[in-house]
Amino acid sequence: MNCSTYKGIGFKDNRFMNTSSNKICVFCDSELTNNNRSKEHVIPKWLLNFLNIGKTPVQPSHITFEGRLKSQRSHTLQALLAGSVCSDCNNNWMSRLENEAMPILKPLIRGEKGVVELNEKERMIVSRWTAKTAYALHCSSDFVKIVPNEHYKYIKDNLNTLPDNVWVFGQQHHGKRPFNWQQSSLIDTVEEDGKSSSNKEKLIKTYKISFQFGKLMLMIAFMPHENIKMAIWAGIHIPLIFKSVNCYWYHKQEFPWYNSEKAFLEFDLGLHVLKNNNLKPLHLSSKQIIDAELFNENQGLIMKLPSGTIIDEDGKILFYSIKEFYDRIIIGDDCFICGASKVSKKFNAEHILPNWLLTKYNLHNKSITLPNGIAVKYGHYTVPCCKECNSNLGKHIEKPISELLKLSYNEFGDALSSDFKNLQLLYKWLTLVFFKIHLKDSELFWNLDKRKGGEKISEMYEWETMHHIHCMVRGEYTNAKIDYKTLGSIFILPALQHELIDSFDVVTDSKGKTIMIRLNELCIVCVLNDSCAVYNLFQNIFQEIKGALTPFQLKEVFAHMVYINTHIKDRPIFYSNFSENREHHINVKIPDNLQLIPDNEEVLTLGEILHFYIKDMIGQIENREEVLAQIKEGKRSYLFDSNGDFLNLGKELY
Repeated sequence: MNCSTYKGIGFKDNRFMNTSSNKICVFCDSELTNNNRSKEHVIPKWLLNFLNIGKTPVQPSHITFEGRLKSQRSHTLQALLAGSVCSDCNNNWMSRLENEAMPILKPLIRGEKGVVELNEKERMIVSRWTAKTAYALHCSSDFVKIVPNEHYKYIKDNLNTLPDNVWVFGQQHHGKRPFNWQQSSLIDTVEEDGKSSSNKEKLIKTYKISFQFGKLMLMIAFMPHENIKMAIWAGIHIPLIFKSVNCYWYHKQEFPWYNSEKAFLEFDLGLHVLKNNNLKPLHLSSKQIIDAELFNENQGLIMKLPSGTIIDEDGKILFYSIKEFYDRIIIGDDCFICGASKVSKKFNAEHILPNWLLTKYNLHNKSITLPNGIAVKYGHYTVPCCKECNSNLGKHIEKPISELLKLSYNEFGDALSSDFKNLQLLYKWLTLVFFKIHLKDSELFWNLDKRKGGEKISEMYEWETMHHIHCMVRGEYTNAKIDYKTLGSIFILPALQHELIDSFDVVTDSKGKTIMIRLNELCIVCVLNDSCAVYNLFQNIFQEIKGALTPFQLKEVFAHMVYINTHIKDRPIFYSNFSENREHHINVKIPDNLQLIPDNEEVLTLGEILHFYIKDMIGQIENREEVLAQIKEGKRSYLFDSNGDFLNLGKELY
């Protein structure tokens, strides 16, 4: 027999007790009659069937604060009904919540997916479902009513948040017991000497309700007192909703992963409260987050989740693990800046190329060619972004870069050389455009004909190598202190202007992490992840360029950048850390030696790269295939003649 125990204090406080006597709905205050009383299953029917526990006998018990058995009942789980819920609540918001939660919960219950893999939207749905189920259990049990009335109303009326000072935790185990539950106040208080005591007079205003369904354990807890902090077991109590800084984290002995009853008991009782504010957290790093779970500095908390993602006390994502970066940003649909889901914030379409640029160069109805050869109009070339982050990108990056790019070629060069902030701004903008272009490819299919396969364009990208670029893109949002040595090589080139030449062009290389943007007389080429290695290796060639460049010559410069960056032998290593005052730093370790890999280890030759980028630019000329073959074999250059002298091809156009 599965026995589930209610534990709690043995006295009542009418300020928090629901006094409806089953005459009104606990969630909406509607009057209950024989016609509208729902008699909803406390454990939803789909879950009873999924775990095959509907006919399981249980013996819930109410134990007083002093340990005395006050009451005990025996019934099956399917007989446990919520008599204080109206049919309107049951058939509307509660039913919708069940339908949203069911496909998320099933793989968690089976152990096929981890709670740390949930995105923000899924975490909120599971958290609201936990609250709804816990409150339905609580109001139906023979137990002192310690959940405030307003919490019932709050969970009904708010889709994207929980009541203040309410937490939801999750964890999974490997045992075989299908079901368990327990509810109590937060009884155990840890004193400064490490001993447990009780804080009876205040703990009546708290609650803790825990469930175990298959492999999944869930807990909802409420602690409103500022001078009493929750002590949370690091790595075991995984917060689905991170609500408050009012906590400490501690480490403990090994968790009983394979024993269902012990695992659930440890999960439930492991959530303590701390009575003394001066109690120090155990085994806590204070230098940088590498293996530590938390910082507790004067400015607040920083926590490293088991997934490797780092958040602050408000749940703000400061750093994505590579896995969560891929799951939530690349194949998910969270905001690529703040990580918000589409249910938690208003979203709008962020133009990959900013609207001011599309307008200036009359690009809205012109097209960009994707890697699969399909053309997409610039006006429709967007990625999802929350409205708030979109606005901030406009304010901090797009507006100032638009002013900078109004300058002439010479003025622009002077602005970069005279003020390093302008160079940083340009690099941020190029990084942002590059990332958005590749993020868009995660939405687009390689073949429009699904019979030929359903692969996305982005599946050919090495996304782990894009992780650093994403960190840089989010630098403004995370307020990161970025080491100047992390900036990549930037080349400013004069572009030939002519009525036969388009005034705008953009091209990127995913493997070479290089972007080129041509704006009238100005062409910018940037390598994003080389810490200026390419600049050092190419500067001798760069100095030989003596005039404005044609589109073919610009593509050859671009090909050089890609070739060098993909063949650097020892690459810079980028990393994030956090200082003692909680500042986020993005740094780089630069190798002692700078050299390219041997020719016999080439991935692609310079000629092959150049051929890829200009083959479609060459029309139906005489000996076209012969010319293309010469380019591919590295026997033809648009920059220099056979003597190594610069080819001023612009003269031929005038």
